Amino acid sequence: MLEERNAIRSRVLKQEIVFLGIEEVGSSPVLRYRQVLEGSGAGWTPEQIHFDMDETFEVLEGSVDYRLFGSDKTAKAGEKIFVPRGYAHRNPYISGADRAVLLRTQNPEGGMEAELRQWFRLADEGKVDAKGRLGLLQRAVNLRYGGNHTLNAKFGLMPQRLFMGFMGLLGRFLGKKPPRLS
Repeated sequence: MLEERNAIRSRVLKQEIVFLGIEEVGSSPVLRYRQVLEGSGAGWTPEQIHFDMDETFEVLEGSVDYRLFGSDKTAKAGEKIFVPRGYAHRNPYISGADRAVLLRTQNPEGGMEAELRQWFRLADEGKVDAKGRLGLLQRAVNLRYGGNHTLNAKFGLMPQRLFMGFMGLLGRFLGKKPPRLS
């Protein structure tokens, strides 16, 4: 049984995350956390691909919309969504004015806890756009120097890796910091 660790909350992102911990599954560190989404648009992301991580979303309360295998879908309380690495998807989000609670698992952990903590902090400092997204240079630094290798599914992957790699170098030169656990 995992114990709850401290929570992070963001009014801007309309979310709360309670980290349940990292545990070894086989030889892989797996991150588990509870995510609370509050209100329309909470949890929405552009379609993305994780090349080095599987994700599982279990809906504990409410219902969420998501996109997987090219189809828009809805999941309700009691349903699980498994996203294998290498597949384009849009994370579960709320399209109405409701509330949803998810149990999320990311295998392997790959630096996601540090990245989530940084994203929430920057959101509350007003350093995200109106949709709660980090700026290009910060995303590029996170991609190049963090453990999470998530790319946007809409753009060509190889040109995106090259471009984001270069922008990551530029971002570090200009003082952007990669996510780190303190």
